[in-house]
Amino acid sequence: MGVAPAVAVFSSKIHPRSVHRHPGGNFERGGERLGVGCYKGGGSWGRQTLAFNSLNHLKFSPRTSSKLEFVQRTSIDEVRKEMQNCYELIQRLGRGVVYFGSSRLNDDHPHFLQAIEFARDVAKLLECTTWTGAGPGLMDAAIKGALEARMPVGGLKIAMEASEGVSSNQHPYLPSEKYLTCRFISARKYGLANAVARNEPSDMTAVVAFPAASEP
Repeated sequence: MGVAPAVAVFSSKIHPRSVHRHPGGNFERGGERLGVGCYKGGGSWGRQTLAFNSLNHLKFSPRTSSKLEFVQRTSIDEVRKEMQNCYELIQRLGRGVVYFGSSRLNDDHPHFLQAIEFARDVAKLLECTTWTGAGPGLMDAAIKGALEARMPVGGLKIAMEASEGVSSNQHPYLPSEKYLTCRFISARKYGLANAVARNEPSDMTAVVAFPAASEP
């Protein structure tokens, strides 16, 4: 597949044949371009390369305060309760593969179509729940792929997606019992980390990072 996701797999079913250092591209998150160290997948499960980038070329695109909405934390109990809700959803749907990817890619982009295929194949291989941030773009592609595989999906959505620019508490097609809309980004991050943390030796979990959207 051409999408070449960065993937770190924690499963007894997948064993990369070799790992070596290889310079890779940058990843982008929230307007900043970051260098990272990660597993960069090739065209087959057997080819995995360990990619390292320097942090010498950070590029920031600050947003004005008029475009931001802030959620006031009036009590630590509010954040704790939201984390508890994330934990309970994960306990109910099961741990599995967590996908990270750009929310800015349209459904006609080649990476979107390849991400659907990739997520479908992984869901069939590991037979576990597919987890995403339940947003648009490549997060949506991963959900669609898992649904095509007839495997369970779960989502931890944030009320304000950067690409949407408006507050959105509902997913366009997932049943409400399959996802949680978070007010606090810290709770969402905790939930996505928890969804990939194995509780039992039989749990099949993995982290997949798809490419970020290129700058216009």
